[in-house]
Order: sequence, then C-alpha cells, then structure tokens
Amino acid sequence: MQNADDILLSLLSAAEKRDYSGYSKFDALNSPLLRRTSVNNKWLRLLYTQVVKEFPLNIRPLFGVKPSRNPKGIALFARAYFFLFQKTQDRGYLKRGELLLQWLLRNPSPGQDNLCWGYNFPWQSTIFFVDMFEPNAVVTAFVGETLIHAYRITGNETYLTTARSVFAAASCI
Repeated sequence: MQNADDILLSLLSAAEKRDYSGYSKFDALNSPLLRRTSVNNKWLRLLYTQVVKEFPLNIRPLFGVKPSRNPKGIALFARAYFFLFQKTQDRGYLKRGELLLQWLLRNPSPGQDNLCWGYNFPWQSTIFFVDMFEPNAVVTAFVGETLIHAYRITGNETYLTTARSVFAAASCI
C-alpha cells in the first residue's frame, strides 16, 4: 500500500509530464465547434457542457477541446511543491513551485487593474455566463494563498507585495 507522500509524488510526476495541463469537467465550451453552434444560447451551452461532462468516454478531442492549464490547479500544484520543500528541504521542490508561481504571474486575467485569475474555460450557469479567464474570487484567492505561502518559506518580499495586489483585486470581484 502506498503512503500519502508516494501518492502525492506520483500525482505531481504525472502532472509534470503533461505540463500541468488537462481537461476540466466543465471545459466543453473550449470547443470552437460547440461554442459556435451554441449561437450564444445559454440552454445550448448548458446542454453541451452536461453532455461532454457526463458522457462515459472523453469526447473532448472529437470537438477540438485541448488540454490546458487551470490557474487554480497550477496554484494547488505550486503549494504542493512548497509543502514538500518544507518537509524535505529539497530545493528542487521549491524551484518547481516557484516556476509554477511565475507562470501564474505571467498569465493573469487580461485587462484588469489588479492581478486576478479565472478559469481556463468559459462556463454557463442557469443565471449567467462567465467567459474564459474572467476574474473569479475563488481562483484568485487560491493564487493569493500560494503567494503568501511562497513568501513565508522564501522571505521574498515580491511575493508579499504581489499578494497584496491580488487580495485588493479579490475584494472587488
């Protein structure tokens, strides 16, 4: 039986091999075909999302949905590396976590006054539509927590200063 550390290391290794990219259960609207044929109809967008999500096989490639990086997932992977660094003092884990954090800092939601992030796919609820990378408080908070974690283990003031900007944005989302 594998212990938790072995499972975590196996998961991180698999994610790294995929460049931390994958599918999300709600990413159907990343399909150019499904987006175009939904004709901006919320009910069609909901239907497409549910069909792709619930289909017993992964049909995303048939519709042109490509694996991509989810900013919330990247923040979680970075934190996992930071926790591993704290446990082992292996600087390789610190480096991997900081590389993922740098990716997040290079890829925030576009056109915003403060740093913030959203999901890597558009999604439709019964009430509203949210476009790809539109700022989201949950995703932004996960990135902000990762910045604070990085500051605590490295003492790098840039992470703390950046986290302040992130939490200023989160209060506006």
